[in-house]
Amino acid sequence: MIFIKKLTLCFFIIFICSPAAYAYIDPVTGSLIIQGLIAAVVGALAMIKFQYSRFKAFINKIFGRNAKDDSLDSLDSLDSFEAEQDFSQKKEKNSESIKESS
Repeated sequence: MIFIKKLTLCFFIIFICSPAAYAYIDPVTGSLIIQGLIAAVVGALAMIKFQYSRFKAFINKIFGRNAKDDSLDSLDSLDSFEAEQDFSQKKEKNSESIKESS
């Protein structure tokens, strides 16, 4: 641990004391930097979402709310899906009965 601190201090001193570099960043390097920044932001957001879900599960565990209670919130979308399936099944039965009667 001490070695890492000393190494970090050495790099910091080298970067502070180095003279100005008159150079440019070519397009490949620029796109690599942008890609790295985007990856860091997406990774941070994913980590925050994961930690939030763990925190939410912990709070739900403390206050006694189950995962089944959370699933009740999505019943509206499930009901509409079931209604759509029922409609399509009734439509198929009607079309079959029309074909049989013909």
